[in-house]
Amino acid sequence: MPPLIRRLAAGMRAYMQAKSMYWRIDYRQYTRSAGSFSFFAVAGLTGIVCLGKHFLIHLYKVRHAIEKESMLMLLQPPP
Repeated sequence: MPPLIRRLAAGMRAYMQAKSMYWRIDYRQYTRSAGSFSFFAVAGLTGIVCLGKHFLIHLYKVRHAIEKESMLMLLQPPP
């Protein structure tokens, strides 16, 4: 669990950095609601995609481990 929390913290840090960069580059676009909304939508989608990818990789690893375990169980002679 700690690696996931660390990943979330890193994601939040990156998001805040990107937000501050966006503020510095073009703060006038922020006055238009569409600009800020699109930025937040892209940032949110990126975060969701990254977390989803991490989750899918985790699921794949777990499934792989279970399959390996079951194969080993099948290979062993019955007691």
